Amino acid sequence: MALRGKYKLKCPEKYIGDPTKVIYRSRWELKTFQFLEKNPNVFKWASEEIKIPYVDYKGKLHRYYPDLYFELRNGKKYLVEIKPASQCRPPTTANHRRFIKEQIRFKINTAKWEAAKDFCARSGLEWRIWTEKDLNKTLGLKI
Repeated sequence: MALRGKYKLKCPEKYIGDPTKVIYRSRWELKTFQFLEKNPNVFKWASEEIKIPYVDYKGKLHRYYPDLYFELRNGKKYLVEIKPASQCRPPTTANHRRFIKEQIRFKINTAKWEAAKDFCARSGLEWRIWTEKDLNKTLGLKI
């Protein structure tokens, strides 16, 4: 069962958005929120506060809320999605039903990420997808 819950901010002055509505949807997100709050180089941050329109593989318009936005004290700004590495590449499973489901998820994710890249390019943000490998290595999180 996935870990989910309401995140209680320890440094609400760093949060952009409604501090009573910060939700983590995985242990990875929880650990990342804790890292952002403790990191003195992080000036401001938010979770699922930016809305990006995107068109899915069927041509239908949707809204995408990337997991994180944060600003560093040096002025750099990032938009980040946290995903398992297995969801960042085309599926290869032999199970037909599972393959179809994973293929649809991959197509939806790809459409979201292309819209996010475009949004970031227009907004002066850096786009990142953090997997468990990034969280373990770059952020020093043990997940």
